[in-house]
Amino acid sequence: MAATPPDGGLPGRLEMTLEAYETHAERYAERSATISMAPQIQQFTDITRRGVVLDAGCGSGRDLAPLSAAGLLPVGADRSRGLLVAAAAARRPLTRCDLRALPFGAAVFDGIWACASLVHFDLVDISAVLVEFRRVAKTGSALFVTVKTGDDVGAWVPTEFGARWFHFWRPGTLVATIVAARFEVHSAVLDKDIWVDVFAHAV
Repeated sequence: MAATPPDGGLPGRLEMTLEAYETHAERYAERSATISMAPQIQQFTDITRRGVVLDAGCGSGRDLAPLSAAGLLPVGADRSRGLLVAAAAARRPLTRCDLRALPFGAAVFDGIWACASLVHFDLVDISAVLVEFRRVAKTGSALFVTVKTGDDVGAWVPTEFGARWFHFWRPGTLVATIVAARFEVHSAVLDKDIWVDVFAHAV
């Protein structure tokens, strides 16, 4: 496995993590394609008004087809060029962007799906992302966020796709951060003691 990179602060960590995805985009797409989020998508659709939803950090586009099959109109957004190439197979609209500065107008989405896409942001940057989510979400729009759970710390993790930096969240910290961005939380559930799944709606 790759050695842990030197810590260059969050901007450096994010850029080096992005480079890991770009370098291994094809392998990452193949590996993630087999993961099913069917139960979470069902719960998401239960609280989402039918309409256009943002797959924020869509990666290789794994969830675009299931979201479409659930009767939604997903739009994918991600920073990785390589992963968006793979996502094009889903034949849904795609945008390359930073989640902290979304290129969309206010109150345009009926739901926001952020599946494992915020795992590389610390408290400051995830707060900025959530403010953007609230800006582009209609009042009442559903939100799904899942991140890795832990002790509110960040660390480099060596993986088969290269070393990537992750932030590990206490559920209470994540919920408080989501509430501060003007979302009402419905539930926060641990999944296999690895992930915390949060369902909410914009208020």
